[in-house]
Amino acid sequence: MLSLLFLAVVMPAAAARGQAKAGEQPAVAYAVDGVLHLATESGRVVQTVKTELPIGDFAISPDLGTVVFSLPHPGESGGPFFILNVSTGELERMGPDPYFNDASVAELAEFYADPDFLPGGERVVFATHANAEGSEVQISGPLAILDLQTREIAILRSTVGATGLPLGYMRDPRWSPDGRQVLGNIEGHAFVTDSGGQAVAEVVIPASEISQLPQSYGVYAIGWLGSGCVLYQAGDDPERDPARILGLSTGRTAPTAGTLRLPEQSLRGVRGFTGRLWARTDPSGFRIEGPGISWLIRGDAETTYVRLLPQRNGADQIPSDCR
Repeated sequence: MLSLLFLAVVMPAAAARGQAKAGEQPAVAYAVDGVLHLATESGRVVQTVKTELPIGDFAISPDLGTVVFSLPHPGESGGPFFILNVSTGELERMGPDPYFNDASVAELAEFYADPDFLPGGERVVFATHANAEGSEVQISGPLAILDLQTREIAILRSTVGATGLPLGYMRDPRWSPDGRQVLGNIEGHAFVTDSGGQAVAEVVIPASEISQLPQSYGVYAIGWLGSGCVLYQAGDDPERDPARILGLSTGRTAPTAGTLRLPEQSLRGVRGFTGRLWARTDPSGFRIEGPGISWLIRGDAETTYVRLLPQRNGADQIPSDCR
């Protein structure tokens, strides 16, 4: 077990970061074998972030100055979060959430996953889980939000039922680009909640699209396309279920490939989209693609994590009614 629980670890800045060359802005962040890499859209690594702790599931702030991460946890729902100051190398363990870890508990349950930074960088939304392993019922938990300035953690109340129990096993929360809503997945369904946690609504797609196969059930929300549309899969089999787009205001759906004028095969298994770049699963890891761009991040699917960074260019690729 780690010996630095709840202690801050300070390392030389050079140990935590490299220097990006001028004119080469990072577009992709990925963690492989515990090391975080920042790469240009063409795949050139311009910065490496390495700490005494291996970096697994992570989110990086828009200014690339803060990383919130857990250790790699293959086969488990999550683990404790750590907060890294990239410029100083200071490493801090995040405190426990107030839902599973109130004053009555004797042993902390810190099983956190899927962090995502607010576009302004002030807060991080993430999924909490009751246990490291078990059925979806056994590891279910609400979403929570970390305030980076105060280090306070608040439960998103809309993800807790009237009985006080979590609505279910939640995963992959994502802030909308305007920071007003959070998109997530819950046991074969997708949902949207306001950032204040006042109300939650299911992302509804036509019944004819919903997959009922045992190996590919329900709806999986991949992420936002602008602040007005959701990129989703009707089912969770990346090879079988193509990505589609849902307009939240209209309720209309459309194939992603046709709407964005992209080859459908290149969108199979898509797990992130910024307008100019998209990331999709590959038998050898993850593939980053875009106009004239295709490169591979090699790594095991359970211990390799990829994030596309927000880009100013490429917004014109997003349909106007989604912006």
